[in-house]
Amino acid sequence: MSLFSKRASTSESPADALSSLKGPTLKEETKTTAKRFDRAIWWVRNRDTVKRAGVILLIVFEAVIGLIGLWKFIDYLLIDYAREQALVNTFFDGASALHETAQNQAPTDLVLRAPAVLASGDAYDVIAFVENSNEAWLAQMTYHFTYGGRASEPQTVVLLQGETAPVVAFGVDAPRPSSPALVVDDVAWWRISKNDIPYPLAWKEERLNLKTIGEPVHDNDIKIGSKTFGRTTFTLKNASGFGYYEVDLFVVLRRGGALVGVNRTVLSNILPLEQRSVQVNWFDQVPSATTIELYPRVYLFDESVYRPESPEVPVHLRDTVIRR
Repeated sequence: MSLFSKRASTSESPADALSSLKGPTLKEETKTTAKRFDRAIWWVRNRDTVKRAGVILLIVFEAVIGLIGLWKFIDYLLIDYAREQALVNTFFDGASALHETAQNQAPTDLVLRAPAVLASGDAYDVIAFVENSNEAWLAQMTYHFTYGGRASEPQTVVLLQGETAPVVAFGVDAPRPSSPALVVDDVAWWRISKNDIPYPLAWKEERLNLKTIGEPVHDNDIKIGSKTFGRTTFTLKNASGFGYYEVDLFVVLRRGGALVGVNRTVLSNILPLEQRSVQVNWFDQVPSATTIELYPRVYLFDESVYRPESPEVPVHLRDTVIRR
């Protein structure tokens, strides 16, 4: 074995070393540059073509938009316009019909009859009649009378549905009232909810069902001592199942259709199905009467007027009327 053995050479040439270090990097950079160069060459060669294609696409797009707009215009003008006009006309016709319906459902005005002046002892009574012909409306009327430059105190009365009631100024001092007129200061309307009371007239007649048994009688020759006065007597039956703490009752006398007397009394504690004899004194003599009219009045929409013997009265009774 030789003392000096030959050692394999591990040295490389500079060119080989440079090639091994930078060869891959140069190859990658060459590929990227080649791609960029190819794209640049393609753009230079096809730039005009791309621009022309873009212009053509823009023209086609605008043409499509224009055609769509033209079609919409033609469709609206020739097809939808007539249909929409008919729809608009229907809308206005419907509004007119709705207004007409609202007008028809609004309450009709109260009917006021000319007042009359009646002698009552040393004073005079002024009476007029007011009619609420509405089936589903209450009227709260504030009024006063004028006569010969004077005026009565304002009063308020509630007229039930379908009710005719007398309004009276009692005991007007002399001189005899001339040219009497009934002046309505205000009328407030209350609509009856038909969801709660479907048949308002029948509802009223079921509750305020006071009838006379036989014919009322009026006498003018009732004497107490030296005083002679008139008296109206009748038998009143409450044909309903409802009782009332108070019933306001007007008695009107007529002779041959003409008014000759008016009086008022209050009946207390009317029981259901009760039959009661009633006498109304006039405290003076009035002309003999051929007809006697009775006008019982109760505000049926106030639960406090009902006696406990009545059938159950809903506590929300006042809520069944709605202010106009």
